[in-house]
Amino acid sequence: MGLMTFTEVREKMKKEKGRNWNFLMGNGFSIAYSPKIFSYNVLQSFVQEQKDEDLKILFDIFKTTNFELIMRQLDVTVKLAKEYSRDDEFIEKIIYTAESLN
Repeated sequence: MGLMTFTEVREKMKKEKGRNWNFLMGNGFSIAYSPKIFSYNVLQSFVQEQKDEDLKILFDIFKTTNFELIMRQLDVTVKLAKEYSRDDEFIEKIIYTAESLN
């Protein structure tokens, strides 16, 4: 199942009795709504507190707190690795790391 359309989500929510629904927009809205929760720096702090050394290394390599930039870089790396390498373990590790950011 792929992403649902807004209409599909609205119809599904109508069917679920007693459930309130809220709509939170992306593209900067979440940061404007609550920078204490949704800023890159807060997310970066969360990553640093985790025990996932691969994620910590990524943020150190790129010297950024921009999750989207790192996710794009990982996507490009996977494409390159699939084209130029047959090291499935390496490719799977990159994919796993990228998915852990989602």
